Amino acid sequence: TEIYTLSLHDALPISAFVLIVLLWWMHHRTFSTYFVLNFATVAMNFAMLGVLILTLYFFECVLHVASAGQNPTTFFVLFVYSFAIVYALLGGMLLFGIVARRRELSAADMRWGISQVASIPIALVFFVAMATYATLGAFRGSIAYIAFAMAAVIFLIRRVILPWWLRHKIPDTVGSKGAI
Repeated sequence: TEIYTLSLHDALPISAFVLIVLLWWMHHRTFSTYFVLNFATVAMNFAMLGVLILTLYFFECVLHVASAGQNPTTFFVLFVYSFAIVYALLGGMLLFGIVARRRELSAADMRWGISQVASIPIALVFFVAMATYATLGAFRGSIAYIAFAMAAVIFLIRRVILPWWLRHKIPDTVGSKGAI
């Protein structure tokens, strides 16, 4: 029997789908709880949607170039950087909303928003590291191990350390809104 191994052709669509699902959820939550309608946030939203289209184009280029047996590094780097820009723009909209609505947000909403804003730089470091690693001509197999190790560290920071810290800095109090 053959053992199936996950290739770049398989892993990239799965990774892109997961990132888009996370982006959609964060976008939905930002608009439903934090969004402030003004020129800056509307411009950031349109820019984010435009860059997302570029991200998907670069993703298709990676798959096309790789399936043609050529080196997809340039398009992979563009894919990663464009995704980083998308998340940075969404983080900007979220941060603007947290600051503008801080007095009306519940402690739970403040914690969620701050944890998401804190996640943006973590994700950007991850994106830049992966793009830099790919640009340096790293072995294709080893990039998966580096990504997995970074994801484990990010998970620890994002899901364990940051929530613990936020629960201590923004405690739930009966009847209070907006702690920061």
